Amino acid sequence: MNRFKGVERTGWGILLLCLGSFFGLNVPLHIITEGTFLNYSDPYFALKYTFITAGMLSVAVLYAVQNNKNNILLYHSPQEVKWTVGFKYPALLNVWAYALYESRHLYMLVLPEDFPHTTFYTLLLYAVVSVLLAYGLPKVKVMYDLIVKYFTMFLYGFGYVICIAITVGLPSLQGDFAQNTGEDYIVLGVLIVFNIFVWFSGRDLLIAVIQRNYKSIELYPVIMGVYLLSIITSFLGVQLQLDDAGLIFSLVYLLLAVLFIMYGFRKRYVYIRRFGLGLTLLATGKLLLYDLSLLNTGNKIIAYFSFGMCLLGISYLYQKVSNRMEETHAAAESELKS
Repeated sequence: MNRFKGVERTGWGILLLCLGSFFGLNVPLHIITEGTFLNYSDPYFALKYTFITAGMLSVAVLYAVQNNKNNILLYHSPQEVKWTVGFKYPALLNVWAYALYESRHLYMLVLPEDFPHTTFYTLLLYAVVSVLLAYGLPKVKVMYDLIVKYFTMFLYGFGYVICIAITVGLPSLQGDFAQNTGEDYIVLGVLIVFNIFVWFSGRDLLIAVIQRNYKSIELYPVIMGVYLLSIITSFLGVQLQLDDAGLIFSLVYLLLAVLFIMYGFRKRYVYIRRFGLGLTLLATGKLLLYDLSLLNTGNKIIAYFSFGMCLLGISYLYQKVSNRMEETHAAAESELKS
């Protein structure tokens, strides 16, 4: 701030020595010895990491503010400006790593080791921390640029991938519903809420990406439809563990197909309507070729009735829209003749 080059370079030397000592010695020892038989322990590791992170972030913000001034090249060479601007990228990456570490560290301090669903809550914390950081970074205008923008997109993607991985690979309920406790149902509820959050936040990000790279928005509802189909299938098969409930899967697929077709007509999207029709054929074929062979007479009647009503609804919807299009076309022709 006072343009003393010697003092500034001395500060950089001290900072680099601290970073080299911490990331070159403390971090490797902590990673190697955590959970092993070695006797090394550093009770101040979390405190050191906090000061390291705060120091890196403070320096990055200070130089980001300084480099935004018009007269910066009067006191620093272009190479110095380049290096100081680039320092914010490892600083922000370290902030993310620190947030992941500290969230897990606090979780282990607050809750006992035998707390149920530890893996679920740990992964969920990682996802929430990543998404919150991605949401907050664009608010800091002095630090935001194209690289930080891509970093925020990566953080959003990281959180979404964790959510999907939990949904498709980490059951929240037991196979025998009688063995489930309140804690298991709480986990299921938290997972549902987080998936809803991912749906709405990921929707805005997907729309922005498609609008930037494609002229048509037709791909957006199809991608979201495939995602919704996959997540609902995962909830039925993994979370609720309904492996032998083939009829339920078929009915859910058919209802989703109806929703996709209705949404496609309402918003005038062609691809999602075609996707809904394809899903209708898939659900109907699955029912006829597989599900009916496993059902008794009463369940077969229910299946036929349910599918018949849904298929009649789809037929009525297409007929109504077709008649409306014909009326519109006839009205347009009459106007042209007059």
